[in-house]
Amino acid sequence: MITPPLRKIWAKHNNLEFLLQIQKRIGEKTKYMEWTEEDYQEGRFLKVETNTGEKYEFEEVEQFTYLGSIFSRKPNIGEEIEARIMAGNKCVAGVRRILRNENISKQTKIRLYKTVIRPIVTYASGTCALNRTEQIRLEVWEKEILRKIFGGKRTEEGWIRRTNEEIKNLYEEASIASLIRAQRWWLGHIERMTNAIPKMLMARTIGGKRRSG
Repeated sequence: MITPPLRKIWAKHNNLEFLLQIQKRIGEKTKYMEWTEEDYQEGRFLKVETNTGEKYEFEEVEQFTYLGSIFSRKPNIGEEIEARIMAGNKCVAGVRRILRNENISKQTKIRLYKTVIRPIVTYASGTCALNRTEQIRLEVWEKEILRKIFGGKRTEEGWIRRTNEEIKNLYEEASIASLIRAQRWWLGHIERMTNAIPKMLMARTIGGKRRSG
């Protein structure tokens, strides 16, 4: 769980009873992170005793991962991008045989990249403000994947590595950094809407329960 400085919570909620209720629901391994500018101290625990005499300990952490995104006391978009790229590389390793199979068309491999591999890296990227360094890092990663798909170029002297310009011309689509910028633009466009259907759908909470199985 994420909290503001705990002294403020303690003043508002006697003995952190609401946190203990959360812990009972989640399990005994519940930890917490303070969203504060104070320096992190490893090995610090929050000890809580309830009105009934029950004692609990919450371990403080500097960061944690939730739904693939890194939450940290001091957010660092560079670390987030690096974690996304590592997750994308794991996916690439899982489909390596498909990417190397010469019997599978390049169009199919491109479709695999766009629908399976790339979304892992761009997940929730609409909320990230990328600087030039991070954009270049993403585009370098993308070109590495596209080189696996298109392969090398055959010349009289043998096979050579394709240039960035050749990869761009073969791919013929917007780069991953351009895609992220477009997602951010669309998110801002929806936020500026008044009562349009897209904004209503984004803010709506879907009820019901998912069936098991």
